[in-house]
Amino acid sequence: MRLINLVLSEFRLLYKYGIVFLYVIFTIIYIALLSVIPNAAKQIVASILIFTDPAAMGLFFMGAMVLFEKSQRVESSIGVSPVKTSEYIIAKVVPFMTIGTLVGLVLRLSANCSNILLSLIGVALSSVLFSLCGLLVSTRIQSLNSFMIATIPFEIVICVPAVLYFLKMIKNDWWIAHPGIAAIRLISGNSNLWYLSFCSMITWMLLIYFVCKKLVRKSFSTMGGAKI
Repeated sequence: MRLINLVLSEFRLLYKYGIVFLYVIFTIIYIALLSVIPNAAKQIVASILIFTDPAAMGLFFMGAMVLFEKSQRVESSIGVSPVKTSEYIIAKVVPFMTIGTLVGLVLRLSANCSNILLSLIGVALSSVLFSLCGLLVSTRIQSLNSFMIATIPFEIVICVPAVLYFLKMIKNDWWIAHPGIAAIRLISGNSNLWYLSFCSMITWMLLIYFVCKKLVRKSFSTMGGAKI
């Protein structure tokens, strides 16, 4: 019940700060864009759009959410509450995953893409991965400008190889081990070696989760300049 309440609270914050409304507008714009693109290119454009925006929204907005908490001293309350670090992380990640997956579904349907289920799995896993990266960065920063700068290496490392692979500028299947490439293969509905893409995503998610958990716990334990 505590975890459910935390997740619902995060959904309310996303609504309160206008992020839900923002993605409604983005979705309408993306649908309009896809409607004027030739059918032959719709699936490619839709996959890249989903990968670089709704799937990655946690990386873009996680910093803002955590900074709001820091400015209102919410983290201090959470740090002395019975809330577990794992519950805090899950509560942060689930709303972004849910919204990103719903937007991804709408865009895939509007582009008449195939393998919808595989694509949605890819969006959900990608959203978790990006959100964890965003939370990992946000535990170490104190301003939104710092967050935006600190996320640039993650965007480059994850997104650039993925787009190059999707455009067939990188062709070796060994690149499935790269999280961005594994993600865009699933999002595009590529069923070839899908299980390797899935395993690659899960491995990276677990790795980043444990690093993120360690940093969040450290952040809670050093509030006020002294270790608890």
